[in-house]
Amino acid sequence: MNTGIECPVCGKDKFEDFSDLDACSVCGWKINVVQYDDHDYSNGNNALSVVECKLEWSLLNNEKTKEKAQKLKSEFTEAMYGLRREFREKGRIKSGITCDEIRQREIKERENYVERLEELNKA
Repeated sequence: MNTGIECPVCGKDKFEDFSDLDACSVCGWKINVVQYDDHDYSNGNNALSVVECKLEWSLLNNEKTKEKAQKLKSEFTEAMYGLRREFREKGRIKSGITCDEIRQREIKERENYVERLEELNKA
């Protein structure tokens, strides 16, 4: 990926076009036309908005915050996988959990994660 659309998170890689299904080889951001145009949008191919991904990226690449940021990211990733696993394993009908309830829990997890990233950034 040398020519095309620059990754809005790290700026170090490029996508051929918006139909490209690859993730950035440097930071892992997956191209999303809505998120590319609206850096505050946090839905779609990426759990975090571009703004949130930039914060995460900067903390993961700062020697002072790298270790704590990696731990926070790991906890967030596991929590998100856990929600999806719970939904898949129990099934919507048996568990009584709706898609909207799962989505609301995912939003709360993301908000909590971003809040913790912002606290780490201020420290």
